[in-house]
Amino acid sequence: MESCETLHHRTLKVSDGQLAVASPSVPLDRNIPLFYDTSNTSGFTVKQELLTKHSPTRAQWKDIEFGWPVAKEMGRLDVGQTITVKDRSVVAIEALEGADECILRSGKLCRGFIVIKIAKPRQDDTPSDPPTFGMTTIKNIVEAGGKALVVEADRTMFTGHEDVIDYADKNSVAIILNDEEI
Repeated sequence: MESCETLHHRTLKVSDGQLAVASPSVPLDRNIPLFYDTSNTSGFTVKQELLTKHSPTRAQWKDIEFGWPVAKEMGRLDVGQTITVKDRSVVAIEALEGADECILRSGKLCRGFIVIKIAKPRQDDTPSDPPTFGMTTIKNIVEAGGKALVVEADRTMFTGHEDVIDYADKNSVAIILNDEEI
């Protein structure tokens, strides 16, 4: 294990898009809150649009319409940022396990589900744990049998743009960016 002095000012990759800087004043065996600033992230946040060539089916759009307000309410209640939906029923809600485990758990329950990822209403006031997606998220959706990812535009961090979109297209997963109520 490296000493704190060795890690001073070295950037560590935490997960898709989240970066932490180690500091000698913070013991490495403790949970360190991550903070982000959206004032200078224009190249990393996303606008409203369909990013992939693959579009959701009519039934998947109904799942998205059903799930969007549910996801927003879960965020308002500070439960989690991610839900999964199939046939207008909630399959899973993210809790302490995180979005990736929520997605994988959904795949054990059904195939063809939709993943909806939102920012919590107070996320901009207390900017920790930003909603983020990248290759890990898309690979987990594909592995678990999901068919679409809907994320909140302008409030979601997106890493690996081209590679993620190509991988989603090759695996018939739609990525939809939304910035309004569906």
